[in-house]
Amino acid sequence: MVQDGRETIVVGADGTLGSLLVQRLGARGVTIRCKDMTRDEPLALESPATVINAAGPRARPGLGWADYFREHLGTSRAIIRSIKAGSHLIHLSSTAVFGARGVKLDVDSPESPLLFPMPAYAGAKYAAELAMRGWCAERGIGLTIFRLSMVYGKGIDSALESMRKMAARGLRLALKPESLRQHLLNIELLVHGLMQSCRCGPLGPRALTLADPFSVTNSEINDAISRLYPKAISVSVPLGCFAKLSKRWNCMSEFRITMPLASLAVLAIDNEFAWQPAFQSLGIDPAEFDRKHALDRYLS
Repeated sequence: MVQDGRETIVVGADGTLGSLLVQRLGARGVTIRCKDMTRDEPLALESPATVINAAGPRARPGLGWADYFREHLGTSRAIIRSIKAGSHLIHLSSTAVFGARGVKLDVDSPESPLLFPMPAYAGAKYAAELAMRGWCAERGIGLTIFRLSMVYGKGIDSALESMRKMAARGLRLALKPESLRQHLLNIELLVHGLMQSCRCGPLGPRALTLADPFSVTNSEINDAISRLYPKAISVSVPLGCFAKLSKRWNCMSEFRITMPLASLAVLAIDNEFAWQPAFQSLGIDPAEFDRKHALDRYLS
């Protein structure tokens, strides 16, 4: 993607999401790792029109507080030091900063990263948001912050994709309780939203949530996968039990939560997000990304 003769750059191109965005947006990819917070060498970004920050590790086994904060804050600092005034930075954060609340959350809802099943990851994402606001204001860089819900779709390794793969092998996970909500983000909506953001320019330091214009219940997900793989053996997964276990696990500082436990606990957060502000700011028609065109098509 080229604007006014200047290209769009995706930082974090070695990650699953970053590499996909490079391809879909026609952007140039930049790889970055932060092994040392004192590293001051800037990146060679060549005065791009827009920089999309998709850097920093997603939640995964073996990482603790120091790892997440070093990577997410360190990479953000390196990006800021490499961008000239007047550029547009799109910072990709996460709805994990809200924590597990079981309520509907809008752009003015308070953040509670310690309530997320992986608080180290959520805390680092929120810290990076705060740092970006200050750094961009100081250096005269236009800023847009998107908090992404759990991304799913073609080419994305998500909890839904894991459930599909397991069902294809003959084991179907039935999420319980069936009334819990899952509010996700289709990759097609994310790509379209980023394209619109590049065209619109900076939206300001207020974080906007990107999520599907609908949420679904566990019952609806269970039924959809059951129709796809009717012969698979069904196994109930009590998400509430995993959420309670993750809280106890996180209290034991000498242990790091395992990824399967954390993933199941995340599916129990039961949050719903106000998607309207982001759609209105970006000029997105919700009818183009309704359930029929997004989740149902993916699960069909």
